[in-house]
Amino acid sequence: MRRMSSALSVVIATCVLFVACIGGSEGTTTVPAATPSPETATATRSAPARATSVIGETSTATPTATATATPEVGPVVVTVTGDVDVYVLPNRSARSLAMLPAGSSVTVVGKTEGTWRAVDGFGWVQSVPGAHFESLEVPEIGVQDWWRIVGESHPLGTRTGVAHADRVIAALEAGDTAAIDAMIVSHGFPCTTGETWIGSPPQCPEGVADGTPLEFGVSGSCHEGLSAPPFDGAGASLLTVHDGSQGSPRVYAVFLGPRFEVTYSGAYATETIVIQLSSGQTRVLEVSEAGIESRGYGCELNAPSWMIRWGNAPVEYLLAPIVPEPFVAVE
Repeated sequence: MRRMSSALSVVIATCVLFVACIGGSEGTTTVPAATPSPETATATRSAPARATSVIGETSTATPTATATATPEVGPVVVTVTGDVDVYVLPNRSARSLAMLPAGSSVTVVGKTEGTWRAVDGFGWVQSVPGAHFESLEVPEIGVQDWWRIVGESHPLGTRTGVAHADRVIAALEAGDTAAIDAMIVSHGFPCTTGETWIGSPPQCPEGVADGTPLEFGVSGSCHEGLSAPPFDGAGASLLTVHDGSQGSPRVYAVFLGPRFEVTYSGAYATETIVIQLSSGQTRVLEVSEAGIESRGYGCELNAPSWMIRWGNAPVEYLLAPIVPEPFVAVE
């Protein structure tokens, strides 16, 4: 066991989008810790190098619906004249999951206040000055609705071929909360008698010496934290969406290793499973042969594509996100 280092300087990237974080509650005391600042399985296709060329388009605007000749705001079909990177968020620091090859036609369904446009409801591309992209009459998508721009999850029954990861996926899809509870593992984390903060060791109970290992499991919403066993009710909490109903889990992606290494669970997790529970509801489970090493609930409404490692951090997929045509997946 290694002592987990403080991660004060790192912030989970997706939490920047929101001022409040909502997570599942299992009735346990949580000590927060910082998280850095995201049929058959579909294989990732080979892709050209990341695109740098300019976007151009020929657009077909929705016919005018008024006598004033003002175009009706609606989706617009465009054709790109160069290879274009497609991001999971309207931010060049975010991960690019795909690209649009030159000559591809897509539908622009919305825009931000700035220069970004949502394409085919799958991802975001950035306008380029002089390409007339910003002139398209499409609806504005507010930050509270960015989570709606996301690709499809894998069909029920999709598996990775890794037995312990597939057991977790099967229990989630079956809604087997007792099996989920039983698979959650804990580890001894050394406590501190000093002050605690995000990323610090847990507080030692009164009378317990500094550095004494205490058993905790890992869970959290925007920030990873520690919860003491037993974990009865954790499975039900994972499957419950914000309105109190039970979601319908679908696998969005599975990749090797923990989501972030500088976390409590980073020393133990060998795979990360990203689950879309329902529209705007995502769960992230880090697993190992021992079981479920951490349970992540995300921050408010979010897209599963945000829960893959942030930016260009390398990812080795067991199940890659589904990338529909005409998009081409990138490594």
